[in-house]
This record gives sequence, C-alpha cells and structure tokens, in this order.
Amino acid sequence: MKNYNNIQSFLSEMLTKISSNVNEKDLCNNTPFLVGKNWKNISIHSILLKNYSFEGKAVSSRDICFMLHNAPQLKSVNLVLVDDVVPVLREICRSNSNIEKLTMKKCSSQGNLIPETVLINVLLSLRNLQSLELKQTKFTSHKFFETISLQSNITSIDVSLNEHVTLGDLMMVAHNSRILEFKMSRRYKTPKISDQEMAHLIKALKQQITLLHMDMCGLGNYTYNEIFSCSNLNDLKLNNAINLGVELLCKMSECLRNIRNLKIEGPSTIGEGDLYKALFADPTFGHQLETLKLEYYSSLSDKECCEILEVCPNLKKLSLKGSSKVTIEGICDVLVNATGLTLLNLAFLGISTFSSNILKLPSLDVLIIDQTSCELNNLLTLPEACHLKIIQLTKKNKKFG
Repeated sequence: MKNYNNIQSFLSEMLTKISSNVNEKDLCNNTPFLVGKNWKNISIHSILLKNYSFEGKAVSSRDICFMLHNAPQLKSVNLVLVDDVVPVLREICRSNSNIEKLTMKKCSSQGNLIPETVLINVLLSLRNLQSLELKQTKFTSHKFFETISLQSNITSIDVSLNEHVTLGDLMMVAHNSRILEFKMSRRYKTPKISDQEMAHLIKALKQQITLLHMDMCGLGNYTYNEIFSCSNLNDLKLNNAINLGVELLCKMSECLRNIRNLKIEGPSTIGEGDLYKALFADPTFGHQLETLKLEYYSSLSDKECCEILEVCPNLKKLSLKGSSKVTIEGICDVLVNATGLTLLNLAFLGISTFSSNILKLPSLDVLIIDQTSCELNNLLTLPEACHLKIIQLTKKNKKFG
C-alpha cells in the first residue's frame, strides 16, 4: 500500500471518504496543527465542497454546470437570478444526487417559464432532497405539486412570490404528511386566496408543521386561529400582520408553547402597550424565545420595548427594524444586558444617536443599521467594531414609509 506523508497528496477518493465521515470543524481543530492547516487549504477544493451559491449575473450557466460537475459532494445549492436555469438543473440531476437543499430565487428559462418536466426530473432524481425553495421563480405546475405530494423525503418548501401557484397546488403540498416547514412569506395579490381558503390550507398542515412563514396581507381571524392551533410550531413569521388584534395575541401566547423564533411585521391595529400585555404578560412565553423580530411596529415605544426585552433573557437574534418610535438611547440600558445576542437589527428606528456600548455585547457578530442612525465610517473606526459584520441599509431597503 502506498504511504502518504502529506494530506494534500491523498487521492481524491480518500479525501472524499474523510470528508464524508468526519466533521470538518473537528478535523481542523482537533488534529495536529499542520494537518488541520492543510485540511483547511484543500477543503475548498470543489470535490469536497458541501455548499455552492451562484449569482446569475456574475457567472454563466455554462460555468455553473462545470463547477457543479466537479463538486459531487454538494449538500446545498443556491441559485439566484439564473436566467438560463434549465441546463443547470439537468447538471444537478446528473452530478449532484446527494443534494439535500435546493434554492432557486428569481430564476427562469431564458425569461420564460421553467418546464415542469425539468422540475419533476429534479424531484425524481434527488432522492435525498429535503428542502426545496422556489422564490419568485417562474415555472408551470400542472403535475409538479402532485409529484411533490408523493415525495416522502421533502419536508420543507418555499413558494414565496410565485404568481403561478394556485390554492389547488398548495393543497396538494398540504396533503404530503411529511411537510414540516411551509414558507409563503410574500405573496402577489393574484392569484387571490381568501381568508377561509388559507385557513383550510393551514388546517391541513397543522398536525405536523413546525415552521410557518406567511404573508398575512388580506387574511384575518380564520387564518390566524388556525395558525395558533398549530401546537408544534417553533418558528413563526407573520409578515404584513395588519389584522392581528389583541385577542389573537392572547391566543398566541396561550397556544404556541413551543415557539423559539417569532417575527411580527407591521401590526398596525395593535396599540401602544398592547403587545406586552397580551403576548408577554406570561413571562414563560418570552423566556422560550431565541429570535424576536418586531418590525415596522409603529406603536412600539421605548418603554414597551424595554419591558419586552426584560422578559426575553435568552434572545440570540433581535430585530426592531422600522419600529419608528423606538430610539437607541431609549433602549440602550436594557439592550446591553442582552449578552447572548449574536444578531441585532436597529435599522430605521426613531432619530437616534448611536451608543458604542452596544458594540460591547460579548456575543454580537452581526449589526444591521441604516444611514440615519450613524455614519458607517465612524463606526468602523471604533476598536469594539473590529470583530463585527456591520450591514448598513439604505432607504430602498425600507419597506414602509
């Protein structure tokens, strides 16, 4: 047997075997220094890559196919703005049968609908596929969703902003008893789905679903009541929650006892102080939260925000984006005690003077701000900011107002 004294001289088959059976982080951190260092260097080789993300404007479909062909160990592929996605999908079927997650965002077939035969072939070829995201992607769907309903391996689906998806299509998905995650976080006004129809869809999903991301625009009590009957939910996003009232908030607090990640966007009918009284009066609800996003909540005040933060001691991610009454000065004293935060979004708050004390949060990795809260260049000069990823949003990123 041939001896190898340098990990970089190993045969590709041997490296693939190592990569398949050993955690990469453990391999890099728990082996002798030179081995770990060399592994970090070779682990970026295409044959060992587990995740690929392609921006269609930056790379051609032909080049994407070449890279996919040379990356047989891929587990996740993300395709964004790929205008000629059909040959890419065919290459995935040929070369990447181990894929578990496939995301397509704003993709098409040279500006036209993707033939459903191509997508059906993806479903039938990728037997390990668990998550399929088709955000703003144009495709025909006569038999596609029927095929999904027969695939027991798929547990997560995203059909956000797809004008060709009908209620009948969604009901087929709901009848797949393995669907645990359903995402429709943004919807077009057409095709129109009524409150009762959407409630019927959620009812069909509620026995098993653990994650639900919904655009609630035009939906009311029927749908909310069915959502709050989904007792297994641990991740809930309610975008455009215009019709979310106090009584419904009380029901959410009572019924959703497993929620870890919660987003409520644009609850315009909830008055000042009502959110805390209805949702967080029972402190156990706040204690279980790891992610809280209260975005574009126009009635949220500094006082109420502080009260909410005090009963949510285990937060790792917090977003107050667009809650225009909240100021950084008003919540800073409470915010600096949230020592577990890894992500903080303070974009588009009330007129604020940025406090550098926020940068001292020991676990903070990502800070999202806007152009009015502080000057990015000034912030980057602070020594506390050297380890942070700082994202600065512009007015075009603002949803309301």
